[in-house]
Amino acid sequence: MRADVTMLGVAALLLAAGTSPEMTPEQRREMLARTTGTIVGTIREAGTNQPLEGVSVSAQHLGDQTDANGRFRIYYIDPGEVEVTARRRDLIETRGRVRVLAAREAPIELFIRRSPAPCCRLAGTWSVRLVLREPGQLPIPRGTKVVGAIIFTADTPDPFPERHLRAPSTDPTIDEFGTYDIDLRPILGEDITRATTNTVFPGRPGSDILKEAEGFVHHRDKVDISLIPRMSHGGISLTGKINGGKIRGEWIKRDYAPTISGTFFMRRKES
Repeated sequence: MRADVTMLGVAALLLAAGTSPEMTPEQRREMLARTTGTIVGTIREAGTNQPLEGVSVSAQHLGDQTDANGRFRIYYIDPGEVEVTARRRDLIETRGRVRVLAAREAPIELFIRRSPAPCCRLAGTWSVRLVLREPGQLPIPRGTKVVGAIIFTADTPDPFPERHLRAPSTDPTIDEFGTYDIDLRPILGEDITRATTNTVFPGRPGSDILKEAEGFVHHRDKVDISLIPRMSHGGISLTGKINGGKIRGEWIKRDYAPTISGTFFMRRKES
């Protein structure tokens, strides 16, 4: 089973435990095995008891993703009463608590319900207004605005198909793809994709990575939209609520520790 433990999280644990720089990796692992515990468990659908795959489970900033049997394992958890959070975009976020002991496994089973079906689709042309609220280190005034358009169409190919092929078959969320036409430089600076760190994922030949958009509706009226989605950082993520032909919400520039953010408003154009 895979344990998705971030290097930052492990480094923080090592520092907190007072490990010596002279310790070998094996010695560090042995030390952590003695002083921390492991949460093991299963995520099931409430009502059917069926195991759920692809659920992100986290505790103390560490985490794992459930396998086909709904099982997960999170290593290096500090002893004590620990909150565990389970989420997937088509499910209602669920939390539970478990007591963790050093050098022991702490079992937990969580039952999670499906969220309400999406109210609608994003297909169509949307006018967009982005307003800068927090400029971070940029010398740009708060309140600076940019306007443009996002177009979602059924025939726009997935810019990152390998990722969606790995999505659980039980997730009914409909991913929609398109392009955007917004000059982001007035709110992000000349280098719109500048970030502390970045991973660029491969896409379809001929697709312009700086014009790609993707989004989906979930939990009845919640909307997630990503501009420049094939960049782990540097693009913009929008989250909001849809009401008829309007979407309002907030956006952030994706980064290791995001500092640039604002609000947005979208209106569906009549076809």
